[in-house]
Amino acid sequence: MNIPALPPLDVLERSFTPSAWAAGEDYVLQERVRDLRRAGHSLAGKVLGVRDDYWARCEMSESRVSACSCGRPHCRHAAAILQAYYARKVSAKDADAAIDQFLSEPRRAPLVAAALGEDLLEAFSLPPERAEDLASLPDELAVLRVEEALQASSDTEGLLLALLGRAREGPLRDLAQTWLSDLAREPGAWLRLYLGAPDAWLDPLRRVEPEEWPEGLQSALLAALWSCAAIGGDRLRGVARVAARQAPGAAYWALHSLLRDHPEVLEALLSAAASCGRLGRAIVWALRCAEQLPPDQREAALSEMLAACEGREALRAELLMRRAALVGDGRALLAARRAALTAGNWPRLRRLTPTLLRGRPDAITLETRLLLADGDVARATEVAARARSSSLPERLVAEAMRARSPAEAKEHELRAGAIAQRLGEEAEEGGAASGPQEDHGAARKD
Repeated sequence: MNIPALPPLDVLERSFTPSAWAAGEDYVLQERVRDLRRAGHSLAGKVLGVRDDYWARCEMSESRVSACSCGRPHCRHAAAILQAYYARKVSAKDADAAIDQFLSEPRRAPLVAAALGEDLLEAFSLPPERAEDLASLPDELAVLRVEEALQASSDTEGLLLALLGRAREGPLRDLAQTWLSDLAREPGAWLRLYLGAPDAWLDPLRRVEPEEWPEGLQSALLAALWSCAAIGGDRLRGVARVAARQAPGAAYWALHSLLRDHPEVLEALLSAAASCGRLGRAIVWALRCAEQLPPDQREAALSEMLAACEGREALRAELLMRRAALVGDGRALLAARRAALTAGNWPRLRRLTPTLLRGRPDAITLETRLLLADGDVARATEVAARARSSSLPERLVAEAMRARSPAEAKEHELRAGAIAQRLGEEAEEGGAASGPQEDHGAARKD
């Protein structure tokens, strides 16, 4: 910045009486001039007086205006700051430079400090403390200032959480990641950070989750679980997983209550149930809750239950049958039947299969397959006779009867051909038949 040329001191002296000028010289000699600051031709400073301290200001220009808190123009205090400045007895702060620096990187903190009574020029030198101020700095300066602010902050976690939502890709984000990892080593801090962090930071926090939690934090975990239930989603899933691991007994009942409205806690519920010996009960409840889910979510829930039942063959067999009845083809259903036979619970599951298959377009085909696998050809014949949208059930029966009764097998083959011909004719006519139909294409996959 170009500093304007100043008039000689003897020119400024002419504006003061000899006594005021001499008194000002005494103040300088006694080192009672403080805090000089300059902006262009303006000079200001503090003078330690006999009865009080005075703030004086001078315009070092042709007009040579001066003002002072003592109330008199061209006073001894104004003379003192002029002489101290010209004699280089007290260094002067460059107010112009400080203002330009602030305007290039405006921050709220100095203005707040000034509004609360802090000297504005001093406030300009305050380090940035607010997240928005820190995040707005250039990268090379932001890293330094953020480090200083985090070290000095009385609420490090709060400042870091505010920064996480503003940290850009680059050095500032890397620094935030480092601080996050360091703070999250303590379980209580990890939980507070996990509850408050933006969604984008949940995965990094999961990776640094503490292994050991003191018993005193179990109540905080359960409180956090209920708090997250109002939000749901990944945050609830993460807290549920930790609660199931750290306090399985208490978490089981909370997760049991949450499951109906929050299927995302299923994995945590099963984990807690396995730890406290209630896995069977948990799966029974989970199956009830899964009935209200869309098919794709129900299939995912059944897969989670299957993963939790490793080594429990009866449970696995039932879940395999339920999943096969929901989305599987004929091969999957027969494989589930074999698992149930091995586990010894096929008779009970066999009574359940018509209900499980209800609503599927290929239900008659699948039921026919199961009956034939059980050796109940007579019942399979009755079921196949109800088929209207697929010839496959009749063909399955014909294949089963071919060895023992070729005549009856031929009869079923003729029925299958008639159904196929009718379906072909209807297809040519644009599908004139009305009412619920089996999915002919899906049936033929069997």
